[in-house]
Amino acid sequence: YGKPDAVRRAAMSRTTDLTTAYRTLKELPTRARYLIETTGKTLSETGGTGVVSARLAEVLEAREAALELRAQGPQALPQLVQLGAIFRAKLSAVERQIEQQFASADAGTSRNEVASALLMLLADHKYLFQTVQDIDRAKSALGA
Repeated sequence: YGKPDAVRRAAMSRTTDLTTAYRTLKELPTRARYLIETTGKTLSETGGTGVVSARLAEVLEAREAALELRAQGPQALPQLVQLGAIFRAKLSAVERQIEQQFASADAGTSRNEVASALLMLLADHKYLFQTVQDIDRAKSALGA
């Protein structure tokens, strides 16, 4: 308080920049997107990678299975829980691979090479994350 408006605005701007930087580094997909963008590679306007993952068919089948299990009612809850555990494990594995790409960049691997790998991993992450959310919504609808 008591500082000129210009000083307060500058301080607020720096605080905003620091908060944005912290969030970028904290969230794995956001950090990966940032690294990709720093190499000049682009992501689609919708925030995705624009890369078709080999995992797409797998997650579509899982989402369909989750809908079918939800329709079966509460007796299908154990199967939904199992399906959710499978896809959470797959999501965790992709997150570990993303972290490994960051480590390889830190160890001197070309940023372009890392960015190319991250594009595919982000596609997998996006599909798996959405699938886990769909399964969680189905479980929630059944009272879990």
